[in-house]
Amino acid sequence: MTDPLAIRAPTRRSTRISRPTPALAASREAAALEEAARTAGEEWAVDDAPHSYLASDAHTYLALLTTAEDKESDEYVPKHYGEAMRRPDLWAPPMDAELTTLAD
Repeated sequence: MTDPLAIRAPTRRSTRISRPTPALAASREAAALEEAARTAGEEWAVDDAPHSYLASDAHTYLALLTTAEDKESDEYVPKHYGEAMRRPDLWAPPMDAELTTLAD
């Protein structure tokens, strides 16, 4: 007697024609444009190109990061109103100007 589990029907495949979604088509197009830019040597697409927006030396970069985290520094950007009001001398004028702009 033949084992019923040994007999398998062939796998059915869909006859529907597969088409990529618009998102996949856009993704492929963007990848092709990036590869063309990389081949052309455009700075934004080349991995080892120097980026002008980064600090040229590590010490300057680290100093900027440290300053951004120092809540007493003039370069610190508060995350909410309470943090801004710890330095009203620094943040009250820009907030007043913004409120005036919104009121107009």
